[in-house]
Amino acid sequence: MNKNGAIVAQRKPTISDQAKRLHIIYEEWSITQPEKKTLRSIEAFAKFIGIGKVTLYYQLNGTYPVSKKVIDIVCYKLGYHPAWVINGKGHKKSAMEEKKTLTEVQQLKVKIDILEQYVFRLEERMKYYEKNNHV
Repeated sequence: MNKNGAIVAQRKPTISDQAKRLHIIYEEWSITQPEKKTLRSIEAFAKFIGIGKVTLYYQLNGTYPVSKKVIDIVCYKLGYHPAWVINGKGHKKSAMEEKKTLTEVQQLKVKIDILEQYVFRLEERMKYYEKNNHV
């Protein structure tokens, strides 16, 4: 029913809606992977969830419907709620998984800060070396 009391047919989730959510899952997964681009590829994600890369590619772009196997695996391995993956309803992830992801992001930020400090010290050393050795 809409706000005027008229009965309105509920829109079924389309393949492209599920494909968009699968793409979100893929992007969030790739953020947690090491910096090597090959490890962040669709091929690596397909291997992680146990399907062929071509099948995953077609599911990501909506050519194929997102399979039950893929839904089950991303829910089990990555903590997504099935209702969100299937029809976009409810929370995307459990609170525990969201907390875990937040912790991973915080750890990455700390590592970035350490690397930035290291680079700064190296740059200072280079300046000192260039100044004292007239390079």
